[in-house]
Amino acid sequence: MLCEAAQKGDDDLAAWMLKRGADPNGKVDLDRRPLHFAANGGHTKIVQRLIAAKADVNAKAAMGLTPLMAAASNGHTDVVRILLRAKADPNARSQPDGATALMMATANRQVLAITALAQGGADVDASIKSGMTSLIIAARRGDVPVAFALLNSGAGVNKIAEPAIGSPLWQAVENRQAAVARLLLERGADANVLVLGDTPIIRAVHQRDEPIVAMLLEHGANPNVKGAFDLTPLMEATRNRDALIAARLKAAGALQ
Repeated sequence: MLCEAAQKGDDDLAAWMLKRGADPNGKVDLDRRPLHFAANGGHTKIVQRLIAAKADVNAKAAMGLTPLMAAASNGHTDVVRILLRAKADPNARSQPDGATALMMATANRQVLAITALAQGGADVDASIKSGMTSLIIAARRGDVPVAFALLNSGAGVNKIAEPAIGSPLWQAVENRQAAVARLLLERGADANVLVLGDTPIIRAVHQRDEPIVAMLLEHGANPNVKGAFDLTPLMEATRNRDALIAARLKAAGALQ
């Protein structure tokens, strides 16, 4: 019943049950405990009450889910801070993908929770097993507010956790996310990063994305670099019969 009270946010019932000896670490289905339910619902008073009753702030439910992950996923920033002050591990990982609370906050676009977690010691450059970091996730889907929060929290703008996935900028260009690409470039992203034999400008030319080509050139992309198939950006543009991109490349110094 304590889990039910925590889930419903019934502080009076939770207090009554704890006073009468209810176990603050009692498990129900999927190994969830009262603190999981209270954190998931953002019930700050019950979270505080359970912590005072010695609830385990790092208890893991099924798939390694912690109360901090539950709070962060749902954007309950006050609960995130309370748990962090109570020594919740900000870098605990779920199973099987190895996601952290910060990565879950990123996936759910919880900007304030991201900032709170970073301030509480979360590794902003942590990656899941596939090699994707939080910033790469934000870059792939064009999430400017989340990318901004991560960068302001110290995320590495050129961090590559998995060579085949590349950098945040590479993923932004690959997924045609111009707004995030510009943010990354303004924060110092390497416009000439090499991923699987290609650079961002070669990918942008291949995709006929003239605005991103122009942006990359503006931020120092090499117009004469050769890609995986030994083609320069201008060769690729010519092959695509893309006169506008070809003209822009020539104006930036691309050679025939």
